[in-house]
Amino acid sequence: MLAWNSRLTVIYFLVVSLSVISIVWGYSNAYILNIFIVPVLIFGLIGKFKKSFHPLIPLMLIATLFAFLGDILFSIPVEKSLFNTIGICTFIAAQSCYGLLFYYSATIKKHTSQPPLSRRWPEVLAFFLVLISSITVLPLTGEFIIASLIYAMIGSVTLILAMNRRFFVPKASHIRVMIGVSCFYISDIITGFDMYGENKFLIALITLLYSLGHFMIIKGILIQVDEIPAEKEFEKYYSSLTNK
Repeated sequence: MLAWNSRLTVIYFLVVSLSVISIVWGYSNAYILNIFIVPVLIFGLIGKFKKSFHPLIPLMLIATLFAFLGDILFSIPVEKSLFNTIGICTFIAAQSCYGLLFYYSATIKKHTSQPPLSRRWPEVLAFFLVLISSITVLPLTGEFIIASLIYAMIGSVTLILAMNRRFFVPKASHIRVMIGVSCFYISDIITGFDMYGENKFLIALITLLYSLGHFMIIKGILIQVDEIPAEKEFEKYYSSLTNK
């Protein structure tokens, strides 16, 4: 089994807790702790890939690496406009990788039929919720509105692809991924209200939601990874993904 290491979980949430507390207390170097959050997950994912060689894990690693780069760029205290813009671009890349991850995770097994449109109403509802929230938040992003608009568009596709997994993956996997995606979405909305990170309580809440989002998505995908076929069949599955 590839269940997430409990020791790694403790370390991860310890770093998250220390980061959130240091932000609330106004510690001037709180950003240093913040950039150590995602590397804990990267370390764990590398260990999982060495054990399973599952084709979904590299996409998770790439998405997480782009998110880590975005964390670093958003933490740079000088030239905030420049580095925040570049940071949003790296988060766009991370969201794109997550979208591909959710798409491939729903197609890794052969399906006999697609669900009827009548069962797609949650996606329609999600689309309108994203549209309403984007109309509300995007004007508040000021000079970052173009990059934020692109991010919102990619994020909405990623959300719908995550919802689509419910037809093709274990329920436990789908629920955890959706919790993670929802945490990401809420943290993005909050970020739109404070693009320069001036409110320490909002920053702490964003850090908490963002960290939980990463953790839950990885936990959800690893539930699916536990269903990996026999090692001798790996090449067949890997080829079916890369040739699409």
